[in-house]
Amino acid sequence: MGADWKLEASAEELDSHGKDGMTWHGKHLIQINGKAPLAKQKNSLLHEITHALEEGLSPSNELTEQQVTTIAGGLAQVFADNPEVLAFLASES
Repeated sequence: MGADWKLEASAEELDSHGKDGMTWHGKHLIQINGKAPLAKQKNSLLHEITHALEEGLSPSNELTEQQVTTIAGGLAQVFADNPEVLAFLASES
């Protein structure tokens, strides 16, 4: 979306509500809980990427937290069930 984003796996709780991921739009930073189980880290990363895309694509049309969770969960399942789709998307040719 025209900006480089940094990804950090934090070794501590991200906020007082026990979230496993945070997106910092102004800093172009995504943090995930590095102590969470791997499956939770992956889901959190897709969730936070969805938030980052949402801001870049339509800052005035915010998705609900449930919508972001549904989209991220759906993408995670598609990629887990169809690794060839992810390979195709990552391919250069």
